[in-house]
Amino acid sequence: MLNIRRERLPSRRLGLQSQRGLSLVELLVGIAVGLFVVAGATALVGGQLGDTRRLVTETQMMQDLRATADVMVREIRRASYNAIGHQYVWGESAASVKNGMAAATPADSAASETVFYYDRTVDQPGPWGFKLNSGVIQVQLGSGGWQDLTDTKVMNVTSLSVTPRTVATFQIPCPKNCADSTTDCWPTVAVREFDVSITAQSRTDSTVERTITSTARLRNDQVNYNITGLPSQLCPA
Repeated sequence: MLNIRRERLPSRRLGLQSQRGLSLVELLVGIAVGLFVVAGATALVGGQLGDTRRLVTETQMMQDLRATADVMVREIRRASYNAIGHQYVWGESAASVKNGMAAATPADSAASETVFYYDRTVDQPGPWGFKLNSGVIQVQLGSGGWQDLTDTKVMNVTSLSVTPRTVATFQIPCPKNCADSTTDCWPTVAVREFDVSITAQSRTDSTVERTITSTARLRNDQVNYNITGLPSQLCPA
């Protein structure tokens, strides 16, 4: 009987030991590991949310920039158009005005404000234009004055430029040569384009800055009259 009791006693002690809980050190280590995991997950989620917010900001700002540039290009390429007839399509010089329609370019050099004319209707030649005013691009709507084109809550426009550029110049053949037997007095046609550049910063994140550049090809080419003393005469008589 004594031998049997001695054999069962160790098994009972082992059973008590197998039911023992975690020690304080083990519990603290487990909590520390769990905190590290939670901290890493929080940092990862926070970084992803920040990247997503920045991507949304960039996308919204680029959409607004593209929309603004498209409006400017669409309007500028109509400069000097006259609804009455083709006789008013060409202007004699950059400063010429025919029937209230400026055949001039929207801007003689790179500028943050440009004003031009064209006929939307016969009695509505403008003026039309765009300018940068305190971080906002404004559009001139004829007699309606200036109105905001860009959203002040989305972006702060830091730079606007409209730069003229002559793409090519062609000479128009005339039936006869000039008085000096040359062709120097023959008129020339200038094909004109305007580079529109807009730079803006996000209102919610100043580190987000983007620039968009578009080109407006004027549908109305410019004819230069080269007969000295007779600015209204196209070819030598």
